[in-house]
Amino acid sequence: LIGNSLHFIGRFFASNCDDHKAAVPFFQKALAIFEHHDPECKTSDTLSSVNELACSLEEEGRLDEARLYYERNFELNLKWMGDRHLETSACANNLALLILSDFSDETFAAVPLLRLNLKIVEVAMGVDVVDTAEGRRSLGECLLDCIDLTKRDSSFRVGDRIRLMDDLATNKQLAKKHGGWGDDMDKLCGTMGTVNRIDVKGDLKV
Repeated sequence: LIGNSLHFIGRFFASNCDDHKAAVPFFQKALAIFEHHDPECKTSDTLSSVNELACSLEEEGRLDEARLYYERNFELNLKWMGDRHLETSACANNLALLILSDFSDETFAAVPLLRLNLKIVEVAMGVDVVDTAEGRRSLGECLLDCIDLTKRDSSFRVGDRIRLMDDLATNKQLAKKHGGWGDDMDKLCGTMGTVNRIDVKGDLKV
């Protein structure tokens, strides 16, 4: 009951007063109570507090902290709700939008999130609804941004440790005109490597 009261006070400050600075400590205290009684973080109260805290931290400009909570919210919803639930879709979309707006150097990380969002919305709501159209638009714009990033001068240096994006479809798309993608390369998605050479086109040899 105390946790719920703190949560509702936080929502009052955030939603009614647009005072996210005041809301944050209430969400934090509420979350601490919910986590104590719900160690696995699978009840709606706990998940809601994680999300509300992420949103208020983002509004306060505390972006690194907000991202941690958005990521946690997505992972928890994926675990407990599954990869077909609209709540999981919303969490994936929220995290992707934060990455695109405030961590643009990590644009590639938003692609699998937007793909999952679109997949869930298409199945749950249909292919001809506004939400599905918006999901397609967001994913399309993100992919165009990824292509644009590959055309810029490389900021990588020989010896840098890098991780290959784990989204297979996007890797295949981006590999076009850059040596192509072989079937035996599928297992490399998400793995780490070291930059050994950068060719004249700016492509990395790992």
